[in-house]
Amino acid sequence: MSAAPTDHDALRERLMEGGRGSIVTAVQQLHSAIKVTYSDPEINAMIGRLSGESSGGEPETAPVPYTRHFTQNEEFFIRFPAEHVVDSCPIHHDVRSGAPGPENGEMVRKVVRQLLRLAPAVFEGLTHVFDPADVFRPAFFRLYKMSGRTYLYLLHLDLHYRPSLHTVISRGSNDFTPTYTTNALLIESDFVPLEHVETESGKIRGFHIERAVSETWIGESGRGYFVQGIWLDRDITRFFSRLFVPAGVRAYPYYPFTCKYRAICHSVVTLGEPARRTSLPLLHAAREFLLPRVKEIERALQKAEFNDRLPSFLDMRSQVPEKWRDLWSAFSLRMYLNEDDQREYELERGIV
Repeated sequence: MSAAPTDHDALRERLMEGGRGSIVTAVQQLHSAIKVTYSDPEINAMIGRLSGESSGGEPETAPVPYTRHFTQNEEFFIRFPAEHVVDSCPIHHDVRSGAPGPENGEMVRKVVRQLLRLAPAVFEGLTHVFDPADVFRPAFFRLYKMSGRTYLYLLHLDLHYRPSLHTVISRGSNDFTPTYTTNALLIESDFVPLEHVETESGKIRGFHIERAVSETWIGESGRGYFVQGIWLDRDITRFFSRLFVPAGVRAYPYYPFTCKYRAICHSVVTLGEPARRTSLPLLHAAREFLLPRVKEIERALQKAEFNDRLPSFLDMRSQVPEKWRDLWSAFSLRMYLNEDDQREYELERGIV
């Protein structure tokens, strides 16, 4: 079974028509949908030129110009041999304005321009979208289909300043971010199953997510200033992922199958178009296995925190097809201490 792009490319061309204001606002989670509201035509043009400069992406066996890592807080990032600069821009943005301010827009364009020189294959075939509620996490997407189901590939760049990863060139203020340089890029790279894609006059307006999980909020703990919300997302992610990781394989802090947007998602850590096509069938198969079992997983986690001795977990794990074990045969992840004596992890070989 092969993963195929949808008519994304034709829709992408129409998204770019009409200039900067042709899409009304941004990507934001609203009930069961991610709304598409603004896309930067200059960024899309830069990415679009990649197809004319390559022959369909780098071969899967070709070396990539970066290494893959996780922070001790389980955040995924890639590290380049060269540095890139992230310029200062205003911290505050009116969420009622669907388009970025001029400084923010230019900052993101400059970052993308640098990253396209460092690792163009990461962005191949993607389209930019702006989220007015999360202006320092520009997003990029592509749609795929498999067995009649539409999947959204969603890549987020996290441009928030991090002292442990970034070096300040000029200090920020209460109103402006610092300008910094870095050879690291924090990202989130996910496949998300969709119910349908919302379009209007040929333009993509939103992605309606297949929400398999009924509810992840279970209450709160503490009192007064110490009240903390309790969600099941992390435990569900651990349950989903550990089902498919063979006993004895140390995959932490990588969770291949996650609960995001109350959906069954796949965290993609081998980047580029060939890897996306290889990764998607994994989510498709995991989703088919998990869908009829989600309610039982929710009931189990309502009663107890996740651990790999839960009777429901052990029963489900015994039903996972043996073929999943082969995926992990070459998986390699090493822990090391960074310059600040904090734990980091390098992903030397993923599952695709």
